[in-house]
Amino acid sequence: TALDEKTYEATIVHLREAVDELREALAHSIADLHPDHPNTIAVDRYRSVRRFLEPFERIYTVSYDLLLYWALMQEIPDGARVHVGRSHDDGFRDSGVDGDTTVLWDLYDPFAQCVYYLQEPCTSTSATTDSES
Repeated sequence: TALDEKTYEATIVHLREAVDELREALAHSIADLHPDHPNTIAVDRYRSVRRFLEPFERIYTVSYDLLLYWALMQEIPDGARVHVGRSHDDGFRDSGVDGDTTVLWDLYDPFAQCVYYLQEPCTSTSATTDSES
């Protein structure tokens, strides 16, 4: 059950502040662990990730990990059997407008998607009261 907002106002405020602090700490921790650019990772590392993923038709992940994304989207210019480019399709496309770096989910062809990011964003929170439950 939800906390009564009037009775537990100070506790609720404290919990919300703690959630905000945790969200910030998590975001900074993840950012600190990732390289700044995909080209700072050796091509052999990308090949290794792709070889591991090759047998899987679909990839489900609970983490939007840039390293996984980079490994799937890198073009490796050799005859290796590993997938390249859109072989692992996350459903996002460029906008098609010159100079625009926006990416959009392709709602007209969702069946091409085979990489699924299942996590709930850290920014989404919900609160219910007893009257809403």
